Amino acid sequence: MSAGCFGRVFKHYYDCTPARYVLEMRIREASQLLLQSEESLDAIAEATGFPNRAYFSRVFKKIVKVPPAAFRRNARG
Repeated sequence: MSAGCFGRVFKHYYDCTPARYVLEMRIREASQLLLQSEESLDAIAEATGFPNRAYFSRVFKKIVKVPPAAFRRNARG
């Protein structure tokens, strides 16, 4: 199967590109780490495959609509 064919089939079933799917899985994992650990944002960014905290924060805010530090604060009350 070619990459283009795979991308079309994937998008048909998951309603997003493979890259977007992986990105959303990484953000989901980061959300869990923010809620369940005391790790720094730098450590969570690294653990979830982001090259640095700034990029992680930018992507997290774009998808979740809240910066990661605020997400952690709001979830803990």
